[in-house]
Amino acid sequence: KDMEQIAERGAADISEFCDEMGEHDMTALLAALAPANLEESFDDCPSPALLAALAPPAAPRPLPTLPASARLYFYIQYAHCHALQHARRPVASWAPVLVKLLSHGFAPANVQLYVLKEELATALDEDPCPFEAEEVLALMKIANVATLQSSTKCSNKELQDLHHSLGMCLSRAILQGSGRFGTGSVGGSPLLMA
Repeated sequence: KDMEQIAERGAADISEFCDEMGEHDMTALLAALAPANLEESFDDCPSPALLAALAPPAAPRPLPTLPASARLYFYIQYAHCHALQHARRPVASWAPVLVKLLSHGFAPANVQLYVLKEELATALDEDPCPFEAEEVLALMKIANVATLQSSTKCSNKELQDLHHSLGMCLSRAILQGSGRFGTGSVGGSPLLMA
């Protein structure tokens, strides 16, 4: 039981540290957590390279693991998506991952809003649409909830632009149908099955 409490406290400390770093300097946090290799799988989280980089001088390299922190998981995956975006990889290779992360509530409201405005806004205007209709609907819900809960306020113009982009993106996603995942039904979407 003591080990469980230590692990829970460790995860909470990591989450708090990540949130503080993100609030202070998101760019530096993303750079620190960026994958050493853009071909790394999203499934290897944290990656062996990151575990090695985070190991204190006297610790074995790489660290065997870190306390399970949903927030750290979010920031590591976000850093991976951010790196893929800046390497000009196809939007479909990183944007749906961000939607799934945001949908699961791994990020605080102010970070959700930041990701929507800074990372996903340009992807919303892509044609053909890189999202399934269900993903755009999830982003609409995230935008509404995050706007209400965030300590970061958006101007009415920013919100109007975001909602307009989301609406246009939804229209394109509906018109092009379900193609990225190769399913013809809403129930087959990985977003809804997760």
